[in-house]
Amino acid sequence: MSIERILLSSGEWWEIKGELTRGERRKIDDHTRRTGLLSVKEMQDSGLDLAAVRKMATGASVDGLVPPDMEDAMLVHGTISWSFPEPVSFESVANRTERDVASVLRRMKVLYVPSEEQTKN
Repeated sequence: MSIERILLSSGEWWEIKGELTRGERRKIDDHTRRTGLLSVKEMQDSGLDLAAVRKMATGASVDGLVPPDMEDAMLVHGTISWSFPEPVSFESVANRTERDVASVLRRMKVLYVPSEEQTKN
């Protein structure tokens, strides 16, 4: 298993898995299904249409968008370790700054979220 260390602007670091196992992918998918995709109202407010939501439901990125619940699950299940004092959990991830989380998610999306083309093959 490969590990990538992301150096954060806060001076901390965050190590992520270079690839998810089938079981980790299922945990992320299960979490996303349990918490649900965006509500119809949230979809309309964010400008997403039904076709875009269907693509997201397959795990494909739509213009780089991933449901927030899937992002949270990727952050928890894709993290190996970090330099913050508390253990990795949904709650501790929620306590990180947007800037730090955005840096990690940018890389995770490249590694973990198939593009629309990849889901067609």
